[in-house]
Amino acid sequence: LAADEQRLYARLAVFRGGCTLDAAEQITGAEIDTLQSLVDKSLVRHNEERYWMLETIREHATEQLEESGLALAKEMQNRHAQHFLELAEEAEPYVRDEVLEDGEDWLNRLDRELDNLRAALDGLESARESERALRLAGALSDFWASRGYVADGRRRLESALHSDIGPTAARAKALNGAAELAAISGDPEATALQAEEALALHRRLGNPRGEAVSLQQLGYAAGEGGDWARAQKLLEESIQRFT
Repeated sequence: LAADEQRLYARLAVFRGGCTLDAAEQITGAEIDTLQSLVDKSLVRHNEERYWMLETIREHATEQLEESGLALAKEMQNRHAQHFLELAEEAEPYVRDEVLEDGEDWLNRLDRELDNLRAALDGLESARESERALRLAGALSDFWASRGYVADGRRRLESALHSDIGPTAARAKALNGAAELAAISGDPEATALQAEEALALHRRLGNPRGEAVSLQQLGYAAGEGGDWARAQKLLEESIQRFT
């Protein structure tokens, strides 16, 4: 391989499950001619709008990236994490509010990037980037709920919440997401605990919509416990906050 092909070959190892041309350009600095040369040499596969490596080839490329130096490997991991954090946060309102146009397209796009999103979370946690890990986990909570990745979503949200305990908007959002996934899992006790903390944070931060979601989850938990009067009160208050 020419020098530019060697560099790109190693850097592409940062992706899991492939990538789009846009992601390759933004994260690795890929140029289309160099990328096409790797395709022509059967080191990279190309289908529709995605580029990817067979796993055995990606493992070799990972070794090459590590041999390029720790600083470069960390830079690629950081760029990768930031790119997919921005993607998740851009998709979030479309995934959350089903009435918005293109919501299903965004869900499908996140599905295609699921391996990269998981890798980004793993990388952020390994690097102890707890604030960005919490933001990413929180931004993905509605996606996990919509697509049925409930167990994985709960585990990742709870791990991120454990790592970053600051009273931030990111924590409040992640707590709401964890409460929702706990409710889907049939765990009203966890739902109530996480929604209570989320409600207090949203009130402190002045976020009525966040309050509404927390109250909704608390209403569910109260209903599951048989306290229908409290459930009705909480859900009515939730409706008021939503409107």
